[in-house]
Amino acid sequence: MPEENVVVPDNGMIIEIQDNGNKIVVLKEKAPSDPMMIDGFSVGDVQDVVIRDRQMLAQDGMFVVIGTIDSKTGKLKKSPDVISRGFVYLKQEKMLTNNGCVATVMSNKALEDYLNDYGIELFRTDVGDKYVLEKMKETGINFGGEQSGHVIFADAAKTGDGMATALQVLAMMIRSGKKASQVLNPFELYPQILQNVTVSQKLPIEQIDGLEELLNKFRSLGLRDLIRYSGTENKLRLLLEGKDKELVKQSMHELASLIKKEL
Repeated sequence: MPEENVVVPDNGMIIEIQDNGNKIVVLKEKAPSDPMMIDGFSVGDVQDVVIRDRQMLAQDGMFVVIGTIDSKTGKLKKSPDVISRGFVYLKQEKMLTNNGCVATVMSNKALEDYLNDYGIELFRTDVGDKYVLEKMKETGINFGGEQSGHVIFADAAKTGDGMATALQVLAMMIRSGKKASQVLNPFELYPQILQNVTVSQKLPIEQIDGLEELLNKFRSLGLRDLIRYSGTENKLRLLLEGKDKELVKQSMHELASLIKKEL
């Protein structure tokens, strides 16, 4: 091929093939070739700096913080409300796999009872979205999260994603035709008490004399418990929750007294 018929095109270059394909000519005119931004609001030219910044964000990552505000109280909604409503919403939309969802040991028992009413099984894990994701993979479930705010929609991402959470909340509001303050308040959280007790030794929990009997008593009364040592301090972290606030309070006093006596 003759060298004059070889062209290395650049952005916006207009090339004409003339003389029945025997001649290639580069015209002086240029076609529009600036970077284009396409989003939900417009299609148009943007400055190079905008494209550059977006490329940097795509390479380095960015944080998206989503806050859902209750229009009645003006307060920030906490993630258990988003998660709990989300589970049921996904089931109603036939998007929830295996009729189950994953949360952590810190999730309120009211969530578990609420989901049971809809035939949704709650799987609990240790604290951390790493463990939530592992259980989701193990059970084949596509939705999980923890009350610290990490919500995982496995169909869209394998980590907590603020943007995905916001879009799901908006979709739920649009389909229901209701405000966030209406759709994100499906139940009241049960009273919960957390107490740290300083200990002189970290005896294995199952070896603490009288503890298992006391916990069985609490469970028979409908209370949920979580007992674990601090990883950095000589403290035993106690959690009790249930429908009756006074019962929870009295039971915590009894539990803390036993721990102080034995440890």
